[in-house]
Amino acid sequence: MKIRIAACQLKVTGSKEKNLANAKKWITRAAKNADIIVLPEMFNCPYDLDYFPKFAERYPGKTTLMLSHMAKDLNKYIIGGTIPEKEQQAVYNTCFAFNSQGKLAARHRKIHLF
Repeated sequence: MKIRIAACQLKVTGSKEKNLANAKKWITRAAKNADIIVLPEMFNCPYDLDYFPKFAERYPGKTTLMLSHMAKDLNKYIIGGTIPEKEQQAVYNTCFAFNSQGKLAARHRKIHLF
């Protein structure tokens, strides 16, 4: 069995909406030739401590819902790099992975934050 993986490298801006639109574009392109699509760390916001609290989302949130829907619509596995995840008062550097049915397959919070 052959499995094809695409690693997307994205240019990130100060706009979450633009970053998500760009991620969607590259996920769609990668889905043409890959079974698993991997996004980079902090793909929905600039990698800067000042941005993390502003862009942080609770799960499920805008970013994870987009990844879930795309995984299901494209019938692909998507590993969402990392995003700033908010839980209570803390912000975590978290990777969300979705299976081809759009279900959360795994969530990993990095031990060494930022």
